[in-house]
Amino acid sequence: MHTCFIKKIIVQINASFLQHQEAITAGELSCRSLVAYYLERIERNRHLNAFVEVYEQEALAQAGVLDRKRNEGGKIGRLHGLVLGVKDVICHKGHQVTAPLKCWAVLSRSLPPLRSNDS
Repeated sequence: MHTCFIKKIIVQINASFLQHQEAITAGELSCRSLVAYYLERIERNRHLNAFVEVYEQEALAQAGVLDRKRNEGGKIGRLHGLVLGVKDVICHKGHQVTAPLKCWAVLSRSLPPLRSNDS
């Protein structure tokens, strides 16, 4: 089993989201540390081409916001700290949608890149 030491807790590769969330809620694991861990794994496995784009700075900044909220005693939801990748066929505010489909390849020659609605 692969493990990575983050603060005083061992994050297991096959740990469930609930285990991560419990550690975050208890203050044993920060969102920023967890995001940094997964970003490092993405970088280490870049040769797999699993991600078209990685928004490292945005992810770390958002994790910092979540950590501050928790540290200040703010209410945290059930998905607080969830680390996930978003497929590039789903619109996400301010990010390009590449939709790597054969039909999109034809359309993209004559259309500007799609962007999600920023309003």
